[in-house]
Amino acid sequence: MAEKLTTALLLRRTRAAWTSLRDKKGGVEVAEQVDAPLDLPPEADIGSPQMTAQVKARCSGVKGIVTLVVPTNTTLIRVVELPSTDPEEIHSMAELQVDKFSPFPVDQMCIGHEILSQSEDKSRVLVAAAPRGTVDAMGSAFSQAGVLPQRVDVEIMGWWWLLKAKGRIADSGRQVLLIIDDGSIEMVIVQDGSPLLIRSLGSLRLDPEEAAREIADEIQYTLTTLETEWGAGHVDNIHVWHGDGISDEFLRALNLACGLHVASEQLKSLAPLSEGLARRVHELHGASLDLAPPEWKATAISREERKRVVIIAATLLALWMAAIGGLFAFSHNEQNATYQFKLSLQRLDKKAAEVRNVQKQVQSLQSYADRTYSALECIREICALMPPGPELSSFNYEKYGQVSLRGLADNDGPILDFFKQLQTSKFFPKVEPGQITTAPPRNGRPQSQFKAVITLPAEKKPEEKKK
Repeated sequence: MAEKLTTALLLRRTRAAWTSLRDKKGGVEVAEQVDAPLDLPPEADIGSPQMTAQVKARCSGVKGIVTLVVPTNTTLIRVVELPSTDPEEIHSMAELQVDKFSPFPVDQMCIGHEILSQSEDKSRVLVAAAPRGTVDAMGSAFSQAGVLPQRVDVEIMGWWWLLKAKGRIADSGRQVLLIIDDGSIEMVIVQDGSPLLIRSLGSLRLDPEEAAREIADEIQYTLTTLETEWGAGHVDNIHVWHGDGISDEFLRALNLACGLHVASEQLKSLAPLSEGLARRVHELHGASLDLAPPEWKATAISREERKRVVIIAATLLALWMAAIGGLFAFSHNEQNATYQFKLSLQRLDKKAAEVRNVQKQVQSLQSYADRTYSALECIREICALMPPGPELSSFNYEKYGQVSLRGLADNDGPILDFFKQLQTSKFFPKVEPGQITTAPPRNGRPQSQFKAVITLPAEKKPEEKKK
C-alpha cells in the first residue's frame, strides 16, 4: 500500500520548496524536504511556458496529498467576528464578507476561511480570497508536472504556525509582527494570541530610512484603525522576523520612526516555511484555510475513483478467469461446475454494483459543485433587480426547486416594478408574482405586502449532462 503523505508545496520565482510528512508511532516525522532552485528569465511569470518547464523538471517527484501555497501579497485577508457557530452558516457568511472587501467580483476569486476561535454564539474567523487566475496558473504548472494539488494555503499562515509552535506569540496583550522574507513584508497584528489583522506591505525599498518611514506610517495607521473595530490595545515593541540581507541601519531607522523598541530575529532560526505549512495542514485535520477551487477537489476524487474502478475491474477479470478455469477443470461434474459459476456471477454482480455506486457518487459531486443557481447567486440577482422602495422580509431557497420571497413597500408601484424586473430577467426561468395585500401601518404610514415564487431549473440527469 502506498505511503500516505501530507505535503506543502511552495513556488517562488527563484525556487520551489516542499516538505512531506508521514505519520509515525506517537507523532509525525519529515519524510522528504526539498528546496530546488529555478532558473527563469526575468520576464517569465507564474504559469508561463518557462515556469511550467522548470516545475516539471524540478517537482515531478512530489507525492502525497499536496497543499499548494500562494504568496501573501496575492491574497486579501480579513479577520471578522461572525454571529454564528454553525459551519454551513459561517461558510455562507464568509463569502458575503469577501463581497464587501474585495475590489473584484466574487466569481473571479477563490475563497476560503479558517475558524480562529469560538464562543457560545459567535466565531472569530479568518477570511481570505485570491484571484482565480493566479491559483489556476499555479495549479496548471504543477498538474502538467504530474502533481495534482488538492488544497491551497497562504505563505503567511505557515510563518504564523511556526512562530506559534515555537512559543513566540504572547498569550495576552497586543503584538506587532513584521515578517520580511524574500524582499516582501507582511504585517500581523496579534491580540491575546490570535491574529486581528494580516496584511502585505509590498516589497522592501532599497533606501533603509525611506522604507522605515513608510512601514512606521502603515503600522500607526493600522493600529489606529483597529481601535475603532477591536478596541484600544497597548503595544510595547515591534518584533521583526527577517531573512538574510536586512541591515542594522534599517532596523535602527525603524526603531526611530516607530518610537517603539524593535526586536529582530532570523527566520532561519525557525523550521522551513514549507514544513510549517505541512504541519499546520496535518495537525488541523482539514480545518485549515483552503482556497482550492471546487473543481480541484472533484478532479482529485474522480482520479481516486478511477483508480478504484481499475482495481475492481482487475479483480472482476481475475474472478471471471478463475470461474472459467473452474468450469473447464471440473467439467466432468456438471452440478458442481454450475454451482461454482453461479457463485462467481454473484460476486461479479456485487462488484458491478460497487462500480455503479462509485459512478453515482462522482456524478453527485459534480452536481454539487455547480453553483450557477446557488443561494448566493439568486440573492445577488434579486438585489440587482430590486428598485428603491421594496424591502425583503423573507427569502426561502430550495436548490433545484423554488425561491420564495416576501416583502414590504410603502405603495404598490415599486412592487409592480420589482415584479416586472423579475419577469424580464434572463437569469430566472420562471417567476410567479403573488397577490399584493395591505399590511399593518409602520410609523404611521400604510404598507403594502407582496409575495413572489421563482422556479429554478431542475437538476440535470446524467444523460442530459453528457449532451
